[in-house]
Amino acid sequence: MTIDLSPGSADWQTRITSSKVPAILGASPYSTPAEVWALMRGAIESKPIARELQIRGETDETKAVRVFWEVLHPSWTKEADGHLWLNDDHPWAAANTDSHGVDEWGRRIIVEAKSVGRNSKLDEWGQEGTDQVPFQHWLQVLFQMWLTGIDRTHVVRVGPYTDEVRVYVVDYSKQHGEALADKLHAFYATLADDDACPEPSSPADRAVFSRIYTRIDDPDDEWEVAPELRERFEKAHPEAKRWSDELNLVKAELLAAMGNARYATVDGVRFARRQKSGPGMALYQHIDRRESVNKSAA
Repeated sequence: MTIDLSPGSADWQTRITSSKVPAILGASPYSTPAEVWALMRGAIESKPIARELQIRGETDETKAVRVFWEVLHPSWTKEADGHLWLNDDHPWAAANTDSHGVDEWGRRIIVEAKSVGRNSKLDEWGQEGTDQVPFQHWLQVLFQMWLTGIDRTHVVRVGPYTDEVRVYVVDYSKQHGEALADKLHAFYATLADDDACPEPSSPADRAVFSRIYTRIDDPDDEWEVAPELRERFEKAHPEAKRWSDELNLVKAELLAAMGNARYATVDGVRFARRQKSGPGMALYQHIDRRESVNKSAA
């Protein structure tokens, strides 16, 4: 049986893979728990990766793996590149490793390459040879080692400068690996529950929830929300730039709370409305004419 774990495929959608792990744990700069949950349920489609970034990453990382085996460790034995790992005991999990093999002491190892751009946070990387890699990468390789049973990973950092290659060594921790697996399996179990979507945790979730709820059940449908949400929503509009973090975060929280309702209300007064915009829904301030009439008549 052929398994396709490319982003957007059916196999990828129904399994937790190493690329999803940081996001599920709230440690990814690129995605959120809510987005992964919605993607795995098929509620939204995956975002395409910019072609130039994909080409750069694949080219640099392929080169880094080759340098690791052929230049840094020519006496070690490479077994395979780009291997797919599944585990019958954990059918919900899958991983693709960049490479794996055996070192000079006969120990099986994973080799993972990470391309680093010039705008990356290099202070998240420690001294070469240590296990001090960015937390998101540590979570990924911990997951891979738990799934594969291989207990050492060499993380090869390539960049940000041309031909700069540094190698870090991460050993498996059974305690951390099993705790991580428990958290991931618990997340996976929530996919069967329509009401278990994680709460908004990032400004980026505004786009996520605008794509989850893409219809309006009734043009007059309202949903009562907490007064605190209205206060933050109305305060963020005049004080912030158009796409400020606070405005996007509170929009995400409102969209999550409203579901498919058209209006958000506090004490029955409408203050925000959802409106179709492209593939998702936009959220706007709403001036309630009923309230305006009441004030004028007072």
